Amino acid sequence: MNHIINAFKNLPRRGQHNFVKILCLALGLAISSVIIAEIYFEQTYDTYFPGWERTYQISEVGTNHGETMEFTNTSGATAQGVKQYAPMVEAATSTHYFYDDAQCKMEDQNIISANIRMADSCFFDVFPQKILIGKAKQILSQPLSCLIDSETAAKIGGNVVGKHFTLSNYPGTTFTIYGVFEAFPWGSSFHGTQMILSRCSVPYVYSYDGRGQWVGNDSYRSYIRLAKGHEAKELKPYVNKMREDHFPLKEMKNMGIELNYDFTVLSDVYTQNPYIKKMGWIMGIIAFVLLFTSVMNYLLIIVGNLVGRSREMAVRKCYGAESKNIHAIIFSEALVHVGLSVVLAAGLVFLCKGTIENFLSAPVSTLVLNRGSWILVAICILVLLVGGLLPGWLYNKIPVAIAFRGYNENRNRWKLGLLGIQFVISGLLFSLLYIVNGQYQLMLGLNPGYDYDHVAIVSIDASNRDQRNQCLAEIRRMPNVKDCSSTFNVPLDGYDRSGNMVGVPGDEKNTFNIMEMSGVDDNFFKMMNIPIVQGSFFTERNDSCRQVIIDERGAEKLIKTWHWKDGVVGKQITCTGHDNNIFTICGVCRNIRWGAVETGGDGMNEFPDLYFYSAKTAYYMLVKFNELKDESLSELQSKVQAMYPNNKVIVKSYVSELANQYASQLNFRNGILVAGIVTMVIALFGLVGYTSDEVNRRRKEIAIRKVNGAKVKDILRIFLKDIMKIALPCIIVGDLGAWLIARQWLMSFSEKITMTPLLFIGVTIILLVIIGLSVVINCYKVANSNPVKYLKDE
Repeated sequence: MNHIINAFKNLPRRGQHNFVKILCLALGLAISSVIIAEIYFEQTYDTYFPGWERTYQISEVGTNHGETMEFTNTSGATAQGVKQYAPMVEAATSTHYFYDDAQCKMEDQNIISANIRMADSCFFDVFPQKILIGKAKQILSQPLSCLIDSETAAKIGGNVVGKHFTLSNYPGTTFTIYGVFEAFPWGSSFHGTQMILSRCSVPYVYSYDGRGQWVGNDSYRSYIRLAKGHEAKELKPYVNKMREDHFPLKEMKNMGIELNYDFTVLSDVYTQNPYIKKMGWIMGIIAFVLLFTSVMNYLLIIVGNLVGRSREMAVRKCYGAESKNIHAIIFSEALVHVGLSVVLAAGLVFLCKGTIENFLSAPVSTLVLNRGSWILVAICILVLLVGGLLPGWLYNKIPVAIAFRGYNENRNRWKLGLLGIQFVISGLLFSLLYIVNGQYQLMLGLNPGYDYDHVAIVSIDASNRDQRNQCLAEIRRMPNVKDCSSTFNVPLDGYDRSGNMVGVPGDEKNTFNIMEMSGVDDNFFKMMNIPIVQGSFFTERNDSCRQVIIDERGAEKLIKTWHWKDGVVGKQITCTGHDNNIFTICGVCRNIRWGAVETGGDGMNEFPDLYFYSAKTAYYMLVKFNELKDESLSELQSKVQAMYPNNKVIVKSYVSELANQYASQLNFRNGILVAGIVTMVIALFGLVGYTSDEVNRRRKEIAIRKVNGAKVKDILRIFLKDIMKIALPCIIVGDLGAWLIARQWLMSFSEKITMTPLLFIGVTIILLVIIGLSVVINCYKVANSNPVKYLKDE
């Protein structure tokens, strides 16, 4: 205990740089612990419930004329069908997207926002979330009945059972709350789902009921849980039997289509995503180098103090201190330093949690105070052991006689080695930062094939076409508005999209997938600057329009498949998902890009686009301003909200929505920036400590050189040469590491920057300039001082 008290008393002791040690260690611990907690959180996704390792998500896999297809959704009958045929399936359920951010109007006229998902009566058999009120199976077997989560129940207040609500989009339909379940935690695929509506409500809210369908209407998420001791590969013969009994296999074969199922452990759906895996090991490297840098800096300062403290330890040995006593003193100091660093790191994290959480998948408290908190404790213990045992071993190693004469052996090489490691890490992080930022800027600047500058996206919840017609007419009268149009689909990630199959009447063997633009108005192509390269715009401009416009990719596929030498304009095609599915192509437009430029996913973003006509204003209204400012968006929001005060109005900038597709890349860039700055600060602290120690050690040598005619620049050149000899190769090694990491990361994108040597040379020069300036500033005072000051003791 006395050693710990003395360690606190010695914190301000001059020459030991204790506060610098604590600060650098705290910075490294703060950032690396958050990164490690985030990695653990992502790698344990969907493992919060018992039996998670036996719970599988069913996805559709197959081919269409040799082209591979994979969809996470299935038909409505899939889940229960697999359970019916395969005896090793304990439970099965299917869910259906219903409504995000639904404005539920309660009987007392209060509005409650909720994300609503439909599920069958077996949902809580597969996902055994605690039911607080009601009988889930019974509730989910009744039409228009639902359970809400505990957080939403608290917002409503009182006894929620039996309370009714309505949704503007479904006039005349009343939904009833009959139960409450414990809110899904962070790290669950269902986190944020506030309401589970019975799947048997489908015919009450949709015009089409596909719950019992085996093929098509692929809009359901299907899950199963296997009995203990069984694996997904055992399902194959049972699934084949199910397909034989219920699939039109012969007709599908004639069409060139093969459809089967894949079973993936639910946790792996997220954790084995190629981008998530790649980011996991990249962030792991960053966390390691940050922690390693801070610990190395701690050791660097300790090694720098060896001369002075070795004499102190020698005196203690002369008065009877044994090896264990020296270890106790050093370990107590390390305990105090690490303890204060942990406290400071925790303070920094929670003070900055608002900013930090912009980079994370969950709140800081959820990440740090969860099942993985033992990892953070283990890291702190490891840092304590390294910082407490290694210096103690070094002090015990120095003989008393040598300590009194002055211990210098290998000390310079120790410090240069530790400093070199910090330079490697700085080079790695800043080169990686440069590449990530370059890729982010490239993605933002890519031409998507249409003009979106100064465009706002307006949507009004629960609005009909007449209301939207009126709204768009009023918006056109606004002074800053240049043009308007509307569409049912916005080609960005996060917006609704639908895919169908295109073929030719009378030919069922040849089909291909398309992305459907469900309806665009008269002004869409003109305002968004999407040229019609063949044919013309829709000539039948009415609700029963049987014309379509296809993009160049689709036209090429049609020509290649059916050998139409005279082009596609005027030709008839079929499109699934429509009652009368024969349409005439009236025009061909330029290709546009759907979503982000990331690789992977379900491949739908690469499908050709097929445009349908909308005679009246579609759901998403696009407003082009002469100049779009924040005030313009606010004014537009206020005007539309005033027209429809009881509806939820959303107004967003198209530029911002496009940038949001790359939010994860932006967060990655900002995270590397913070890590790079912290690493550089720690490295500069170490560099300042090293140069100060070297200046003090060599001050008499400097004085003699000055007496013999050396100028200030000659003295500075000596120190710069020593540092640059270690800094240059170390930064180059860091550049190579950044190149290896960035090469893997860039494989996640279909469009990528070119990593040229000039990029790395530029980063290397910038870092060398920063290091050189630091050395010059730190050495200038001694290099410019009177040599007599350092020789008067001789």
